[in-house]
This record gives sequence, structure tokens and C-alpha cells, in this order.
Amino acid sequence: MNILGQDDPYAKVGQVNDRTQKAQKGEHISALRDINLEVHQGEVLGIIGKNGAGKSTLLKLLSRVTGPTTGSIKVKGRLAPF
Repeated sequence: MNILGQDDPYAKVGQVNDRTQKAQKGEHISALRDINLEVHQGEVLGIIGKNGAGKSTLLKLLSRVTGPTTGSIKVKGRLAPF
């Protein structure tokens, strides 16, 4: 669905969002899955993506505002979100 030529901001990442059908009962949508990254000392990491891609969720996880439901996060040193 395009709104004024723009992509649908509510579409799932990597999928076409068909709004003519209802969601399945108990359907669970993961904000982040299978993420693996390593940033070395002195490096800067920028995170970009469409709405709903999980940027804010990743920032919350890295800054320990929210804990991961699975997996682990290891931070050595200081983390400064801008």
C-alpha cells in the first residue's frame, strides 16, 4: 500500500503487508532476531532503517533499558547513544 507515493510505514520489514486480512490469533512479531555485531574501541556505529525496523528496540537493549528475551548482550566500556 502506498500513501502519497510513500511505502506503508506499518508494513513488516521484508514483507508485503496485506491489510485486507486480520492477524492470526497469537501471532508474535519479533522486533529483532538473529542480530550479531561487533564494534571495536574507537569505532562509531550508525543504525538506519525504515519505521518498524527495530532501531529503537536495539538502542534500548544496548543501553540496558530493556532486557533481551533470548540471547545475550555484552558491552565492555562506555556506550553513548546520540
